[in-house]
This record gives sequence, C-alpha cells and structure tokens, in this order.
Amino acid sequence: MARQPGEAGERCGSMNFTARIAFLAVVCGLVVIVGSWSQVLRVIHPSDSEGAVLPTGVPTATLQADAIDPAHRAVIEAFVGGSDLPIQDRGVHSGIMGLVHEYETLLPDGDWAVVRVAAGRPEVCGFLRQRPRGAVQLTEAEAEQIALAFVKAHYTWFEETELTRTPGAWIQQNEDLLYVTHWVQVDPKSGALLPTMVHVSVNAVSGKVESCDSLHVETPMETEPAVSEGQAKEMALEWLRSRGAEGTVRDLQLAVSTVPLGDPLGELTLLWGITVVTEEEGKAAGQGIVTVVIDAQSGEVIGQPF
Repeated sequence: MARQPGEAGERCGSMNFTARIAFLAVVCGLVVIVGSWSQVLRVIHPSDSEGAVLPTGVPTATLQADAIDPAHRAVIEAFVGGSDLPIQDRGVHSGIMGLVHEYETLLPDGDWAVVRVAAGRPEVCGFLRQRPRGAVQLTEAEAEQIALAFVKAHYTWFEETELTRTPGAWIQQNEDLLYVTHWVQVDPKSGALLPTMVHVSVNAVSGKVESCDSLHVETPMETEPAVSEGQAKEMALEWLRSRGAEGTVRDLQLAVSTVPLGDPLGELTLLWGITVVTEEEGKAAGQGIVTVVIDAQSGEVIGQPF
C-alpha cells in the first residue's frame, strides 16, 4: 500500500538520511529539484503538441534543427529516446559542480521537459518532466523499480559505482504525489558522503519519472578527518557562542564538497556539517536550527550553507 502524503518517512540513525543528502546537495551547489522547476513551466496538454508553444513562449515551428549544438542535441535525443525533437535553448547556468546548458524539449510521448547538459562533457545531468495526468496509483515498490530502471538506462556509471540507496518518501507537490528516492556514494571507511549521487522523483499517478538530478565527481582524496567528531561539535558550539548563541548538537555528517560552499569551481574539501538547535541568549523565542560547516582537516569554520 502506498504511503500517504504527510506520513512519517523512514529514518537512518539519529537523523533522517534524506536530510544528510540535502546537506551535501546544498554545500555542493545542487538544488534538489522536487518540482522546483515546475513553477517556471506551464502545462501543455499532449493533444496540443502540434503547433504548440514551448513554455518560454517560442512556437515549436520556429525552432530550427541547426539552432542547437549538435552534440547537445544528440545527447538529449539519446536520453529521451527521440529524434528531430523541437528543442529550445534556455542559456548557460552555474549548476552542479560546473556550468550547464539548459533546454526545453518535447518528449516522444507528448509531454514537455527541461533537460540540463553539462558543459565541456556532453552528458545529461538534469531532467524534469512537466506534471502529467493519468489514472495509475503506484506502490512504493513499483515507484522504486521505475526509478531504478530509469537511472540504469540513462547513467552508464551508475552500476559501476558502489552507491547506497536512501529510504524513499512520498511528497505532495502542488497537485501531484511524488515518490522521491536517492542513491549516494558513501566512503566505506570514514562514512563520508561523496559528491556522486542520483535523485529521482516518480509521479505516483502517471508512473513516469517526473525529475532527475545527478552528480558524478571522482574523489581522489583522503576522507579520514584530522578533526574528530567530538572536536567538530565543540568547535561548532564555540563558534555559535562567539556570536551570542547557545545550542545543542542534534547531528553531524562528514562530506566531501567544494570550498567556497556552493562554488562549482571551488576546491574539493572534506567537511563536517554540524546541525545545532540554537537559542539566542535572552530570546526565549529565538530557537532555530543551524548547520555549521567546518574543514575536517584544518578545523577552520567555513560558515553556514543555509
């Protein structure tokens, strides 16, 4: 039986493992896109596809085959399984660990999608289908199989990399019910989250992959921290005290990401992310949650990703 929206998801250890992935995603500059692009796109019904207008307002008839980089067109069409598709270039953006080209395209099944292609190495690193409609209601197991089949079909490195699947969860996004799951690479020795992951959401009504983001970065570096867990916790609390706040450590996570935080051109660095429940001195209503990021080798406080 599918879990209904609002019910509690599974947890791993003392913290929801999805929150740990969110921490790595934020410090890597990866925006987890559970429907986040859907606010930008308007729905075009499949029956209106012929002679339709792309979500940007560009008539499909005006799109010429030679208007798109041929290498990018090739990887987009190979990814979605079509040919001679109308594709609109949305420009270059700073994305996951580098620059990305963003496109809108009509899919062979009549839906529309946003597709992101990594600059410098033609490879699809982001995919978002517009919200479809249907009459199928999926179970968790069925949604997981759809997600797994999708990533195996689209990422050749997926089965060559040892990844850990985190517990999936149902999320209500506007009118849609999505099943969201992640795969992430974890260093077996240190437990550090590495910057290789796949994030997939499946529409529980249509049975189609709604969105997918991937991050694939080789990590040829030492992931055993010089700063221990206990030292990292105390450093985070001391840093907060210096800013007039007291707190209690709720959890911490070791991860490899770039410094400066969120800079795709930054240097890969081993980091501690310490989540603290804080309360400003003299302000009973000032309680909140803060994540302090510390260089796990030097002990330098990098700052807060969010």
